[in-house]
Amino acid sequence: MTVTLSGLEAQISALSRMSEGAQQAAGDGLMKEVLIIAAESAREVPVDTGYLRGTEYEEGPEITSDGISAAIGYTTAYALRQHEDLSLHHNVGKAKYLSDPIKAHLDLIPRAVVVAINEANRGAV
Repeated sequence: MTVTLSGLEAQISALSRMSEGAQQAAGDGLMKEVLIIAAESAREVPVDTGYLRGTEYEEGPEITSDGISAAIGYTTAYALRQHEDLSLHHNVGKAKYLSDPIKAHLDLIPRAVVVAINEANRGAV
């Protein structure tokens, strides 16, 4: 699943001017939230045999001139259907097991990045 936060041109510009240490701290802050989202998603993912839950992955952070990104998802072929098909019945878990936790954290991600950068800056003084 890809989530794009728009309206961040000023932040991306500022990121390109940051030191490598601050960029790494920003990536660490992003990954902290990604791991929280992954844990929440694991609690919401449908479970029959447990295979789907076992295919969850996180990647990142990737720091480029365009910004910082991370990925989270599930690799099994049926993950998308389980996520999107609201008509499926799940004894354990539910549809939207990934997008719901992501949406719940969208406002928290920038704050986590800023906190991580500030903590890194305090340690560098």
